[in-house]
Amino acid sequence: MKRALPDDVKCFLIAPMSRDDHAIHDLLSGRRRGVLPGATRAALGLIEPLYAHVMRVRNAMYDRNTLRARALGRPTVSVGNLTTGGTGKTPVVAWLAGELLLSGRRPGVLMRGYKGRDGASDEADELRSRLGPVVPVQVDSDRSRGAKALLARWPEVNVFLLDDAHQHRRAGRDFNLVLIDATNPFGFDHVLPRGLLREPVDGGLRRASAVLLTKVDQTDESAVGAIRRRVESTVPGLAVFESSHDLIRLRGHPGGWHETSWLKGRSISAFCGIGNPLSFRRLLERAGAQVVGWNAFTDHHRYTQTEIDRLYQSADMSGAEILVTTAKDAARLHSLSFDRSRLRVTEVGVKFLPGDDQRLLERIVRAIGRQPV
Repeated sequence: MKRALPDDVKCFLIAPMSRDDHAIHDLLSGRRRGVLPGATRAALGLIEPLYAHVMRVRNAMYDRNTLRARALGRPTVSVGNLTTGGTGKTPVVAWLAGELLLSGRRPGVLMRGYKGRDGASDEADELRSRLGPVVPVQVDSDRSRGAKALLARWPEVNVFLLDDAHQHRRAGRDFNLVLIDATNPFGFDHVLPRGLLREPVDGGLRRASAVLLTKVDQTDESAVGAIRRRVESTVPGLAVFESSHDLIRLRGHPGGWHETSWLKGRSISAFCGIGNPLSFRRLLERAGAQVVGWNAFTDHHRYTQTEIDRLYQSADMSGAEILVTTAKDAARLHSLSFDRSRLRVTEVGVKFLPGDDQRLLERIVRAIGRQPV
């Protein structure tokens, strides 16, 4: 008879199918105690130095021009991060695209796609719905190829925005904006697979043109100050800006909009499959919603008909008036059948510390050139 794997092992081995990333975070952070979690962390720690070494060697080869970045043919701004998922890049890219439009430029967005699948990206669908046809979004695992394809269709584009490209060094860029989630800034201070860092912190920060702290409203001032001090001690003089994410409005079916105040006092059942699900729940609760049902899936989760049926059944059992999800999740529901009149989709925007938006934008404009090309 086969023995079932203990939950601590299963949460790591079958993470892509897990409905909740919290168990993984509890394991990696050390919050989950015991012999088996400790042994799992020790095993992952044996792999960590190899991964970190590979990343350092790769970065050194680019720094020395042994490996060369390819210019994409237009001024280019990268928006990326140091950790896996959940820092809130999409609202920042949408903000930056809007600001560049207002300045007379014609931005285009280049995305890699989830797990490198060309043409597959729920973030791309979200950006297209936010920005409309005036800002083209190209999904391609090869940014250089994607840039050529985008320019072939939209030759008027005169600045590229690279979404999630800090570690994708083959694509040249004029400005590197690094986002740091203030609620979990350094991925438990370990690189993959022992932690959530995509590369060692020192190397990642040294390539940054500026750092934008996100979700500062979801932590306290002392934590934000500690992040600032660490960035400053790693790269003295590196500019650091602060922002928070906030609900802008909600979309209903078949296309109507609600102000966020519409949520106040309503009983809702919320679900999401994003990198930082607790951040989404906090936004809903801050808007005054009564979250009576809650389901968190792994980032980029692909919903099945059975799952959406169960979400609605669960909402009924909890007494929820409506179901609420993110725009990123809604992009994965198009092929499913359900009562869309009961679903509301949130739109999240970025809000800066007073003056930080203009100061950051000025740095970016200087890097890409004041006059549109």
